[in-house]
Amino acid sequence: MSNPNTVYPGPNATTLDASHNPTYLTVIGNPLNFTILDFDQRMFLDLSGVIYKSAYDPSFSAYDAISDVDVSLAHFREIFAIESDSDYLMDLSYNSVLDNVHFIVYHDKINGFNPHIGSTSTVTAGTVQEKNSLGVPVNQHTKSDFIRYLAYLLFNTPYAAELFINEQELVVSAHDALDLAWEQCKAKLRYVATDASFNHNMKYDTSGNYHYLDDSLLSDASGNGISNICGELYKQIVSNDPQRFNETNTLEVANENVNGLGGKQYYLPFILNDIITIRITLNAAPTQDLFNLTVAERPGAFKNGTGPELKPKVYLIKMKLVA
Repeated sequence: MSNPNTVYPGPNATTLDASHNPTYLTVIGNPLNFTILDFDQRMFLDLSGVIYKSAYDPSFSAYDAISDVDVSLAHFREIFAIESDSDYLMDLSYNSVLDNVHFIVYHDKINGFNPHIGSTSTVTAGTVQEKNSLGVPVNQHTKSDFIRYLAYLLFNTPYAAELFINEQELVVSAHDALDLAWEQCKAKLRYVATDASFNHNMKYDTSGNYHYLDDSLLSDASGNGISNICGELYKQIVSNDPQRFNETNTLEVANENVNGLGGKQYYLPFILNDIITIRITLNAAPTQDLFNLTVAERPGAFKNGTGPELKPKVYLIKMKLVA
């Protein structure tokens, strides 16, 4: 017969005394590091992080000549900014839609930027004439090249530019036309700029007191295709050299503008020797005397080979960002 005061082990790591009340054992020891191999689970995200599988690199396909001009990096960079709910530019990755990202074009910086295309751009490829009749190199200013090209169309030789009694006036006219082309580019920049005076698609951010475009607004309501120019530049940088966005301390805009998400504004990270390419088509004056030249005589001198307009010359203007 058993002793009524005997203590038996219970089923749940407890001991039972005669009153049958459980008393938990006090375990003394050191912590252990347990490994359960069967708890090895391999999980995957259902989406991949994508910037671009290939470089986003749009380019002009049709042109006759290339001209170069140096412009100020510091001034050009101040035109364009980007803003997100993140304080770190490296968090701004591009996929099909940019989340909570504002693209900003500063109106006041557009007005003060002049690349002087008319006065300083020079032809580096596609010149119509390299030397004069004495074998001496001639200047390759874009404005002068076009007048020689006009002479070539009319008389089948660029040397005939010397026959124009108003040659210098023609050069000045080409100069003005090139500068006017940039003014038209500025008009497109203003269309997506911070004052939104022309663009009803611009969104207004009251907390930062500025307007912006997100990446969904690529044309106006009439379908005129006004591009989000700042967004286009951003996509080209992030798909070709995303590490530029690592250093944000030198890019932060010092105007203390933030949107309702609390994000800071940063200039796009352009660097020295970046090139911004635009395309300019120069045409002869509508009143240009053809000096009895006909399409039958030289169809290559006429637009589309049929006339009545003379064939224009298309220049790619490469603006190189310099100090």
